[in-house]
Amino acid sequence: KEMNEKIYHMVKFDGGQSMSKTQFHSIYTDMEILELRKDGKKVDLSKLAVSKVATDWQEGSDKVGKDGKEAIKNNKDLVFALLHDAEDNTSYNLVWAMNPKTVGTLAYNESTKTYASTFEIDVKYIDEAGLNGDIKQTFKQTIVVPAQKFAYQGTFWKNGKGEGVFNVNPIVYTT
Repeated sequence: KEMNEKIYHMVKFDGGQSMSKTQFHSIYTDMEILELRKDGKKVDLSKLAVSKVATDWQEGSDKVGKDGKEAIKNNKDLVFALLHDAEDNTSYNLVWAMNPKTVGTLAYNESTKTYASTFEIDVKYIDEAGLNGDIKQTFKQTIVVPAQKFAYQGTFWKNGKGEGVFNVNPIVYTT
């Protein structure tokens, strides 16, 4: 959906018509990562192993939903690539993945007592034939550490009072 709204429908040609997926991918066959910013500050891409290749991304067992097996492959620090959609062979998904080295320490916000950082990446889709011109686009994401809320749970304390000794029954093995 976002590829349609933010890319294909934004590119106008032939008197204002929006570009089809097929037209876009036949014209724009390469991309360049121009800049990565963390909290408004430029990240030095020359110090990172950067990839624009979808094969450097492991989609996981479930090609449609997240299953926790998604991962960056081949020792890359940053992957930004167009990945063929597993459900539709004419569609693409944008993959933007960063490893912990690239993300680094998240900024602390004293007023909200939370850790979060905003990342922006500028990419250029390249028209190698030079007929339609290159397209520059900026993507933005914020990584937020979830709030840690700890509380007393009475079931873990003797008599549910949170005091005294908790009775522990040893494990008995039958041999």
